[in-house]
Amino acid sequence: PLHWEEDVRRMHGIASARAKELGVPLSLVAYSFSALVFQVLAAEFPFGKRILFAPAFETYFWYPIVVWISGLIPNYAFHTLIPEGYYANQRGGLRSMLALNHFLKRWRAGEGRQDKAPTLVWADFEDELVNAKKLSDFASTKSTWTFESTNVKGSQLKRSYHHLIIDQAAVGPQEWSRMMDGSIKFLESGSK
Repeated sequence: PLHWEEDVRRMHGIASARAKELGVPLSLVAYSFSALVFQVLAAEFPFGKRILFAPAFETYFWYPIVVWISGLIPNYAFHTLIPEGYYANQRGGLRSMLALNHFLKRWRAGEGRQDKAPTLVWADFEDELVNAKKLSDFASTKSTWTFESTNVKGSQLKRSYHHLIIDQAAVGPQEWSRMMDGSIKFLESGSK
């Protein structure tokens, strides 16, 4: 988990310096596990606004079972199921589940939940990994958070994944355009 925190520290430092140099607000766009890590560390690494794609804040009933198995065989590795062009490594492993669980425990303990930065959350209610219904419910309790549902009906990939909502090919041109228009509107709101 420490290298994830170091990555956040490094990225926030680079982005902060660049935003200051350009005289623009510092905003975050993050996806899945990265969104969780950045949110847990929100007090230390603030942003003016956040756009989160399928943030890994809420899980399904089977999640504790996968974490338990991961603890038994943490070095188990497998060929990733993520489509080519979307993964960082061809081989995935259960150790990443233990890292995810580390940050999820911190989130559930309250870290990052009090962050008041305006936040836009995009998620598909059929997401295979993140419980979008619970995300929507959580967002509805926060006055500065907005939840927007999306879908992959127009996906141009050989196999679509409801969790993979990060580009035009994954969700389709029409839905991607809607997501980008909504995100730009969100970023521009209150800035004039």
